Amino acid sequence: MKRSLPALIISVALFVAWLTYLGIQAWQYRKPPIIVSRSQLLAAQYDATANLQPDKDGRIDTRVKVLEVLFAADKEGPQQGQEIDVQNLGDCNGYQGPGTYVLPLVKRGIVYQVTVPPLDPGVSAYRSFPPTIYLLNDQVRKQFQDIRAGKGD
Repeated sequence: MKRSLPALIISVALFVAWLTYLGIQAWQYRKPPIIVSRSQLLAAQYDATANLQPDKDGRIDTRVKVLEVLFAADKEGPQQGQEIDVQNLGDCNGYQGPGTYVLPLVKRGIVYQVTVPPLDPGVSAYRSFPPTIYLLNDQVRKQFQDIRAGKGD
């Protein structure tokens, strides 16, 4: 059987093109996108943004000033410019350093907490997931707006 040089060249070119495409995709997602938990958000009463700064020990300060209220289920929630104490802020996932974060909050009496995601079917009731906060960017803001507007994926 005679080997075809043009077929070999085309095959090698396609292989190199495919590897280049995969390399570009991997390079673009070296920092994964932030995905907002729909179940956590739907369990939250308030969505507020706040600047989070670590204290001198490197822990997140639980006393925050609300920059903006993205959603409020009632008038009893935090107001823009108000300083609130978020009880479980130090236990949250999603902190990536100083910056503006979206906090899905729930109010228990007079205390605010970051909402813990509800239990999923099939997951042991003894396994709890820590609450998550989200670094504010355009994608995260759009996800919050879409979920609150009832838009599906």
